[in-house]
Amino acid sequence: MMAESDTRSGRHFKKTGSGMYDSARAAKIAGIPWLLSPMAWYGRFHFNNIERILADDEVNSLSFLAKLAEDRPTEHRRRPIWHAFMLNDAGVMYMAHWRPFHLDVTRMKLTQINTINPKIGLIKGAIELVTVQGEQNLILSGYAWQIRRIYKALHQQIYESERHQRSVDDVQMPH
Repeated sequence: MMAESDTRSGRHFKKTGSGMYDSARAAKIAGIPWLLSPMAWYGRFHFNNIERILADDEVNSLSFLAKLAEDRPTEHRRRPIWHAFMLNDAGVMYMAHWRPFHLDVTRMKLTQINTINPKIGLIKGAIELVTVQGEQNLILSGYAWQIRRIYKALHQQIYESERHQRSVDDVQMPH
């Protein structure tokens, strides 16, 4: 059997920077809607950072662009900046920000997230991801309709990974 080609309809295309951006754009969670064309090259650079560190067998479940502000108790909150996010099928979230001559990617298991707090207004919204350790809380911000879609997808992904973990634990427990 021949390997599947890396075309726009191929499975592996969603693992490329362009594929992740196109997937986010199709899901309407790719940044500022009226700046999609000028923002496309910038978004692809963010996703290219994620593409560089992905393992061969990782599968992209969801990708999106959002502004990220880190909320650390020891520091003051910095201005939110655009990041690319990718969730894989194993319950891992990648966050990347492109800067010239830098590879800036963070990997976080969804099991490290304790709570997801959406704060959605009429026009803008935010999602606060509170980690189990509590030393680094992430705040994703954007337009309300995008934040609703991101929240629903994150919630679904965390639910699926918790359900999978419970089923694995049930199989491992001797009766």
